[in-house]
Amino acid sequence: MVVILGILAATVLPQFSQASKDAKESSVVQNLQMIRHQMGLCKFQHDGKLPVESTTDTTAFTNQMTQKTTLTGIVDATNDNLDPYLFGELPQNS
Repeated sequence: MVVILGILAATVLPQFSQASKDAKESSVVQNLQMIRHQMGLCKFQHDGKLPVESTTDTTAFTNQMTQKTTLTGIVDATNDNLDPYLFGELPQNS
C-alpha cells in the first residue's frame, strides 16, 4: 500500500509543480501585455512620446504610469489632466 502511494506521489507532484510554473508564466505574460497596451495609450495621448523617453529613471516611469499627467508628460494631479494608465502600482515580477 505504501509503495503504491509513493508511486502515485512521484507521478502527481511534478505535474502540480509544472502547473504552478505555467500559472506564474501566464501571469507575467498578461502583466507585460497590459503594460505594453497602456504604454501605447500613453504614447498616443502624449504626441508620440513614450513615458520618460529621455531617462532610465524607474521612479519617473512609475509616477507617469500610475499618476495623472499633463499632455507634456508632467505628473500633476490638479486641473483636467490625463488619468493614470495603471492603477495602484506596477505589477511585480514574481
